Amino acid sequence: MYLIAGPLYLGFSILFLSVIRARGEVGQLFSGFQQYGRATGTYLLMVLFLILWFLLLIIPALVMSYAYIMAFFVLADDPAIGPRDALRRSVEMMRGHKWKLFCLYCRFIGWSLLCLLTCGVGFLWLMPYMQAAMTHFYEDVRPRA
Repeated sequence: MYLIAGPLYLGFSILFLSVIRARGEVGQLFSGFQQYGRATGTYLLMVLFLILWFLLLIIPALVMSYAYIMAFFVLADDPAIGPRDALRRSVEMMRGHKWKLFCLYCRFIGWSLLCLLTCGVGFLWLMPYMQAAMTHFYEDVRPRA
């Protein structure tokens, strides 16, 4: 699981960034495997840091999970960046925007409860919708070069 999660997250990020920017193709979903080392390294580093934060306390770990959430979008936008720099950029990018992201996630609570009533089938529609909302959030908070 840990060995394919990173490339899949990167593929999702590449696909949805392309869709939002009006040039996406479904084949891009697996393009994260072309950058397997960077994607897996970023995922494992993120998991390691979050475990260390959880050893401290639960609340700081939750805050840092929001800080690290943009790392795969950063990797998708900049192919030359390394895993540690992607996490660092994500933390910088999310400074002052974590509450806004929390409020965005709160908007999906009702939809998630409705999806549970359908025995999870509704998540087939909700998850891409949430990922598109997250991608738009990234486009809003990323620094303009």
